[in-house]
Amino acid sequence: MTVGCEADDNTLDYDYSLYEIHQRHLFDDQGMAPIASSDVTFRRAAISWEAPTSTHLEGRLGLEDGTWTSWRPVTPGWSEGTRHTAHLDAPENLRAQHFQLRLAHGVAPTHLMADALPRLGEPEADRESPRYHDISSQTFGLGEADFPGLHLRAEWGARDPTCTYTTHTPSKITIHHTAGVAATTATAPATLRQIQSGHIDDREWCDIGYHYLVDSQGGVWQGRPRTVVGAHTSGYNTNYVGICLMGHFNDNQPPAAQMSAAAAVVEWLHQTHGIPKTSTYVKGHRDYGATDCPGHLLYGRLSEILSAPTSCIPTSTTEICGDGIDNDCKNGIDDGCTSPPPPHRNLRRWHRQRLQKRYRRWLHLATSTSHLQPHRPRDLRWHRQRLQEWRR
Repeated sequence: MTVGCEADDNTLDYDYSLYEIHQRHLFDDQGMAPIASSDVTFRRAAISWEAPTSTHLEGRLGLEDGTWTSWRPVTPGWSEGTRHTAHLDAPENLRAQHFQLRLAHGVAPTHLMADALPRLGEPEADRESPRYHDISSQTFGLGEADFPGLHLRAEWGARDPTCTYTTHTPSKITIHHTAGVAATTATAPATLRQIQSGHIDDREWCDIGYHYLVDSQGGVWQGRPRTVVGAHTSGYNTNYVGICLMGHFNDNQPPAAQMSAAAAVVEWLHQTHGIPKTSTYVKGHRDYGATDCPGHLLYGRLSEILSAPTSCIPTSTTEICGDGIDNDCKNGIDDGCTSPPPPHRNLRRWHRQRLQKRYRRWLHLATSTSHLQPHRPRDLRWHRQRLQEWRR
């Protein structure tokens, strides 16, 4: 069973998620998956998987008294296409220590994750502030400005929160991974809905636990508002912002675009809330508990997120300055990043974009920088002439 990257996960001696990612068969010829055991007892096993609706799974729990429950159908509580989430509970007043799945019918899932949950509901240890406020569906995710280019909740079809939240003041950052299959910008919405459903329906949290999620192509997605307490690191949620990179990074390196986007979010939080970009204030999930999160390879590169160039914040998720792609950052001012010329078939467009970029820069200087006044007419005239030539 995977430890995943959630606030209340436990160390288990069998990682279902990693087994599937390595393209090995989770189920044997008889349809049985290995037994997974937890180092502490738990109330519920939460499962998410990808398979056709004709695939039927069954599960059982090994109780702390040494007995096993009967095999029970793993009935999805949420389904969308081939994506599903479900859970199995221990009998009332009893707790489990082992878990096992079997394939009852159909083809094996292409990916499956399972987590042991010792308790359900929002982390109580973080309810330190008496300031509660209701975030209605009409105002959720709207209002004050957020990270430039952020994909808002409406874009991925987020459900409304199921309860009220505690406000907090962001002062630290925790980096996570989903411990699942990498999501592209195209597949991220479905992945986010699956994660949210698992958090709400199976963990009984108010909402998705993270504040920001980053896909493999550098798209940044809104989870909870950053000004409310999340549910991503047990005991360390109040005043902590949770940033989660979608993918499994124990053996897979995070793509450059994903790293650059995560660095841009950290930089924006630094500029907006004054969170220092040091290892004291920006840590990985494993620094706070027994978990692999955010994966061995990502954890080893957290310093890159902190030391990435800070000359600009991208205005869209498809233009990441850290990748060397041109990006007009603030008020149209050149950010200093340059991209190499594209293949010859796009060379004309590339030159036109460069001229437009330089023209906008001089236009900005013409309205804000008095000491360049003697050169404005000549410079602006030259750029206008070049633009006209390229538009012919």
